[in-house]
Amino acid sequence: MLKRLTVYSLPEGTDGEAFWKYHVQGHTADCMRASSQWRKKYVINRVTKTLYGKPQFFGLIETWWENKEAMEKDMQALKTTRLPNGKTIEEDFSSQVAGAFSVLVEEFVVKG
Repeated sequence: MLKRLTVYSLPEGTDGEAFWKYHVQGHTADCMRASSQWRKKYVINRVTKTLYGKPQFFGLIETWWENKEAMEKDMQALKTTRLPNGKTIEEDFSSQVAGAFSVLVEEFVVKG
């Protein structure tokens, strides 16, 4: 299994509640229509309270695939599937966030 984390912030002045509604209802639905057959698990998270330190991001996305080939097909679908606004799914999301980055991680589950 492969796991990717995507971390992002919002541009200054962005309404966090409006963005979260877009992410949960719009972007996620677009992603699932375009490429859900390749994803094993897809979780979106947002920061709701800071417990320690200064938060550097608004939210993060966790995505799991069976293998690299499935991940590449999924990512290609997001880069090529166009929305009614003319943007690809990837372009639409990227245009609304700031400071985004993605990493592949190794997950070590201590208690499941």
